[in-house]
Amino acid sequence: MKDFFHRLHVRILWYLKYKRKYKKKGVTGLAAIYIDTRPKRVIRQEKEKFDQFLDFFSSVIIPNRKTVAELIDYIQSKHDAKEYTIEPRKYRLDLFNILKNDYGEIFDDPILQDFELVDIIKERVHRSVESQRKVDYLFEKIKDYNFNFVYYRFVDNPDTETEEHRYFNIGIETTSGKLLAGGHCEGSLKIAEEIALYYGVTENDIRDRSNTFIAYAIYSRDRGMLL
Repeated sequence: MKDFFHRLHVRILWYLKYKRKYKKKGVTGLAAIYIDTRPKRVIRQEKEKFDQFLDFFSSVIIPNRKTVAELIDYIQSKHDAKEYTIEPRKYRLDLFNILKNDYGEIFDDPILQDFELVDIIKERVHRSVESQRKVDYLFEKIKDYNFNFVYYRFVDNPDTETEEHRYFNIGIETTSGKLLAGGHCEGSLKIAEEIALYYGVTENDIRDRSNTFIAYAIYSRDRGMLL
């Protein structure tokens, strides 16, 4: 599962930057989709306009982050989401994403400087001794952080062919309050928007222009909450 607000942020940036899509001769696949052929002046002006919007929003919004307990109550009561359990390997992958994004200082340790996501996969699938050593060391190092995940599953679409498109999942790390998301079922983006707006932003989100803050700003504007 990927970082919840990173996924929302990516969708926002895609909308802002790639409204026009062209296939360039000799370029195929994803590269062909994500080519922006507009003049640099137009791209720069659009970015400046967006930055001005974020400046304005940061001047009028105040920190309003809900607690994890409030978020869980909202998810269960508003969306009738069901708590579920994931396998240990997926839990480790989710935790790694949070550590890399928000606890980078952990990887300043000489033993962990070259630690990558693939080490978790190698440790479980390929039984790599070196990866096993690094994974064991990492989880021993972070045990005092008391990380803990709870997972909730939304919207059952039994007619879809793949499980990824049948459900939308939210993982909540209860110590840091970080969110992770997975799945692409019908209605998932709307649910994600509602959760982003309810959960709110912290003072650090506003100061650092985090993915959380940008997603919150976009959805507030789109829903007329800034008028």
